[in-house]
Amino acid sequence: MEALSREPARVGRHAGAVESALVAVSAEPLRESAQRALIEAHLAQGNLIGAMRAPTTRTATS
Repeated sequence: MEALSREPARVGRHAGAVESALVAVSAEPLRESAQRALIEAHLAQGNLIGAMRAPTTRTATS
């Protein structure tokens, strides 16, 4: 699913790439490639803060 976010980014539609990546992350939040696609889409958009705030996979410790 995250592969769908790469096509809009390739043609300069970065907002569409971010939206597609967000859908991929919400469908499978633990999938690393979806997280990476979201970060890459934010960076392609020039949105460093968005990339840094993108949800990341973390393990909870007790």
